[in-house]
Amino acid sequence: MGLIVDLKGRKVSELSVEEFYGLIELVFQHGVICVKDQQLDLSDELLPCISKIGNVIKLPAQFAFNNVQPDLPQISRIGNIKPDGTLVPGVKNAEYWHQDGDFWGFPKSFLLNWLLSKEIPEQGGETGFLDLLGGYEQLDQEFQEKLEGGYFDISVRDIDDFQNPNPADFGLPDSVRHQAVYSHPILQKKHLYVGSIFNTLHLKNGETIATKTMIQEIENNKKLSYYHKYQKGDLLIWDNTTTMHRSMGGFFDKPRLLYRGYSNVSQFHLDLYKKVIVQQ
Repeated sequence: MGLIVDLKGRKVSELSVEEFYGLIELVFQHGVICVKDQQLDLSDELLPCISKIGNVIKLPAQFAFNNVQPDLPQISRIGNIKPDGTLVPGVKNAEYWHQDGDFWGFPKSFLLNWLLSKEIPEQGGETGFLDLLGGYEQLDQEFQEKLEGGYFDISVRDIDDFQNPNPADFGLPDSVRHQAVYSHPILQKKHLYVGSIFNTLHLKNGETIATKTMIQEIENNKKLSYYHKYQKGDLLIWDNTTTMHRSMGGFFDKPRLLYRGYSNVSQFHLDLYKKVIVQQ
């Protein structure tokens, strides 16, 4: 998994419709891509790109580590730098394997994540990724069959970084149920859906399995992982349904700042994507 894309000095925002959806096709095929040298204006260039493949998600500030870009609530500031330049010490947000938005049911949890690097620490600060398509494919047939009908009950209360929020305060149900296995709407391939390292898988035979065990088996297969070391201007785009990710930490209070946005891929955007791709 993981693919480096060099647009030879062009910006993502300058691509034609056909070129843009061709780029998104690479995201679905590889799980995560890095587009190099993307010095994008957040309002005029990044956000319009995010909106081309889905509805732009505006997170409550509490779900964005209370660090949102001023006047752009759709953009979260990932790292340890506040808008006024203040450096927040001891930041360890998201240093565990997870899928964003697992507290939403499908299809709202069908997200593409966009992460644009701005300030890069001298050491550490990488983002890790795991391939949940490959994670499913590496399972033996017997266990694949056991997973059919399996599920996770996931609540926003279970996310430590969010400081035990009340779901009702954010218009969320107390919990949502995710299938352990989904069929990807574009690839038409089965993949695991795990949520985070803190969840518990319930099998139809009554057996339970800690997701930590499942994640460890994927992580142990080097072909199913990718660790990105940033350069300034890197734009990462990934399919949140078929990948897990985490901050690898290790930047020890050195300045780190990335801008994050989400596309919630709706049926409308899927239909448009398919139409453009088929015509090429």
